[in-house]
Amino acid sequence: MIIEKIDTSNDVVRMALLQNQISEKRQKLEKENQLLAVSLEPADIHYRHWAKAITQLNPKNKDHEAFEGEFLPVDRPRDLMLGTHILDYQEKRGKTEQEVIIKLYQVIDYKKTGNKTLLYQKALSDKTNWVQVVKDDIEAFLLQKH
Repeated sequence: MIIEKIDTSNDVVRMALLQNQISEKRQKLEKENQLLAVSLEPADIHYRHWAKAITQLNPKNKDHEAFEGEFLPVDRPRDLMLGTHILDYQEKRGKTEQEVIIKLYQVIDYKKTGNKTLLYQKALSDKTNWVQVVKDDIEAFLLQKH
């Protein structure tokens, strides 16, 4: 039997592998039917704030659409499946300064943390290329076996 090594440096191959792993995790959790209520910490009033339950990455997109999935309400709890990854984006709107905070959470069954755990956080002084700055780090977390 000959086993070929898959070249994961290719974006299309990496995306296909990631989509397959996310799909497998989602199917397993759907069978177990484990939904948990998850809330996000509200951002300061001077922030633009949104969140997404990430289902896959699209390396061709250079903005928030690179992180494909469903937008989530940031002002109230939402039922999500155990294992779901949440991208949390907060952008400070100031006259002289700009700050973007990117967080990645994973839904876990642990009431003390609001059923989520922080996997990754990055603060940036410029929002221009935020996707390119965080995409590889977030992809690494999504590819990990949990």
